[in-house]
Amino acid sequence: MFRDCGGHNAGLPGAGEWLDLPRLRLARTQEAVELLSPAVEPFPKNPTIPYNLASYEVWLGDYKSACFWLTRAFSLDDPKTIKLRALNDSNFDPLWRDVPEF
Repeated sequence: MFRDCGGHNAGLPGAGEWLDLPRLRLARTQEAVELLSPAVEPFPKNPTIPYNLASYEVWLGDYKSACFWLTRAFSLDDPKTIKLRALNDSNFDPLWRDVPEF
């Protein structure tokens, strides 16, 4: 199931596989978090992983974790781009409503 990424992270999924597995295959948010969380370490520069974790944490109502992961995504890419993406993502609406200072 997992491909070898050119000798890097052999035996681990590629970034695209990590992003595809959690929400699309399980459709269960907590399991999605549990599946995607291990991808943070092998792909530390991928802003989509913490962005998706932030989104999942919003769904779970854990705004503190959501803010942590979103802040991490900001640090890995242009913060304005990530913020605009999140502002246009309806999954984050509860965060903006309940934590407007973020």
